[in-house]
Amino acid sequence: MLLTLVAYAGFVERPGLVRRLAVVLLFALGLLAKPMLVTLPVLLLMLDAWPLRRKEPWRHLVLEKAPLLALSIATGALTFVAQRQGGTVGSLTIYPLGVRVANAVVATATYLGKAFWPTRLAAFYPHPGASLAAWKVAGSALVLVTLTLWTIHVRRSRPYLLFGWAWYLVTLAPVVGIVQVGWQARADRYTYIPLIGIFLGVVWAVSDRFADRPALLGSLGMMGALLIGTTASGICGFALLGLGLSGLIPIIFSAAAPSSSSMCATASGGTTTS
Repeated sequence: MLLTLVAYAGFVERPGLVRRLAVVLLFALGLLAKPMLVTLPVLLLMLDAWPLRRKEPWRHLVLEKAPLLALSIATGALTFVAQRQGGTVGSLTIYPLGVRVANAVVATATYLGKAFWPTRLAAFYPHPGASLAAWKVAGSALVLVTLTLWTIHVRRSRPYLLFGWAWYLVTLAPVVGIVQVGWQARADRYTYIPLIGIFLGVVWAVSDRFADRPALLGSLGMMGALLIGTTASGICGFALLGLGLSGLIPIIFSAAAPSSSSMCATASGGTTTS
């Protein structure tokens, strides 16, 4: 994705067939790696508005993205068909549209909160179905609507806030649960692309706020780099620890878990002997 954005910036600076083909090729490779990138043509249109501020007519800019849009549509269709054939697409009977929208609203607000206060994380968040509390849905909707209206209101003086917020909403849309795949309410792994927009807005806002104090801005940059380095070191440490324990985990589970026949017998009220 990032390579596609770099290639697109080069194409805008110096248009040409080779650079255009590079954008298409890199986007196609990105889709093969992660179909979630189907919204990238929309992001490129957003970039045309800000910060590139292109002066061409919008019709021209949209037609310029036609090959990318075609790839996105084809990838989305193929992914949906594959997921449906695999039996992972939830039906409207199990997950009605109202339930999906309510969960999507709560998930979008929850992702945002956990980006700044990452507590109570889990590998799997079961879908609540119709059990979501009305106050939670209403509160989440209020947060999203307030942020949307605020970023629109300040778009002239701080366009980066609207851009970052729109990036978050647009890239999260394919995986927010309107098309329900699997049995999860949300998944933290879905946010590493959407949250780029949020942090772009934060970085631009800090830079704008302290533009007249370069020394303080440099100190904040160093602190941020130190924090990132410390976090990366911690993640690497946990990963190495996980690799060290990976050989023990199957042994522990195989010793602690009953056999499948034992589990079946227990469920039916019987007993087994070894």
